[in-house]
Amino acid sequence: MALNVPWEQVRRDYEQEGATYQVLSERYGVSTSTISRRARAEAWDRNNSAGRCLAAVTRQLMGAVEETLTDRSAPVSVRELKDLTALVRELLTLQELAEGPQAQDESLHVVLEGEAESWGA
Repeated sequence: MALNVPWEQVRRDYEQEGATYQVLSERYGVSTSTISRRARAEAWDRNNSAGRCLAAVTRQLMGAVEETLTDRSAPVSVRELKDLTALVRELLTLQELAEGPQAQDESLHVVLEGEAESWGA
């Protein structure tokens, strides 16, 4: 039985990283049932972990768009520039949704197609 469990860190890993009870059990040497009981007793909440994940992916995609636009070795056509502008607009909207107060109450469904998928890889 682990006596000196850093419960604040365990909770942060659960809520912010989305770590499972099994992962937390292995990481901190505490049984999954103990973690589960503690999570229920303290009302741990990772409902917004999807929003945080979406915000992180959005930031990553925005970085990829910026990199594409600043890459001098591959000129960007007018058509590509229009597509990138539309993508940036959509990403900003998604980021606002993911980070806003309504992110707790709503679920978001995002489908990335074509090049946008490869930028996030």
